[in-house]
Amino acid sequence: MTDRDYERMERRKKLHEKSLITSIIAGVVIVVALIAIVFVVVALVNSNKPQEQPAATEAVTEQPTLYRAEETTAATVKPTESAPVLTDDDVMYPTQPQVEETDAAPQESEQATVSLSQQGALYYYANGSTSYGYDWSYIGGGGIVAITCTYDFSSDQYNFCLTGLGPGTAQLSLIYYTGDDETVTVPMTISVDENLKVTRIG
Repeated sequence: MTDRDYERMERRKKLHEKSLITSIIAGVVIVVALIAIVFVVVALVNSNKPQEQPAATEAVTEQPTLYRAEETTAATVKPTESAPVLTDDDVMYPTQPQVEETDAAPQESEQATVSLSQQGALYYYANGSTSYGYDWSYIGGGGIVAITCTYDFSSDQYNFCLTGLGPGTAQLSLIYYTGDDETVTVPMTISVDENLKVTRIG
């Protein structure tokens, strides 16, 4: 081996060592740079996250309480025990007609009155009211009369009308409410003649 070959080998060795050191340094720099980039990305992601709100989570689990007013209907209210006990065929619960304000109905204040109309119907007037308006029913009648009721809200007055359907005599009881749980039962005996004129005889 000549000196020249030896120098060449030495130069190659040194170049190889230098390139090896340079490669190691470059690899370390790249690894450090990657770690720094990862830290920066994680820091940015964490800074953009919304802060947790535990109060909102608790509020979601709570169920709101709704207030529901208790409904009272005519079907749930029962007449007092003073009403006469009859069979189911005799019990009738009419629907409440619309209020008719008429000048023909007498306006007497506290006492119930009975009058006779020109057509032969029997009228019965009484006062009372409930928190939900008014309520009434009747028992009996024997099928010889039709019973309707209008209500005057300005005077809290029930206006019952008994119209003849056929001749005969029957017992019935009008039941009307003077308060939510207070009823008045009015027993009466009625007679209907051939002309369908209704008369209270007892």
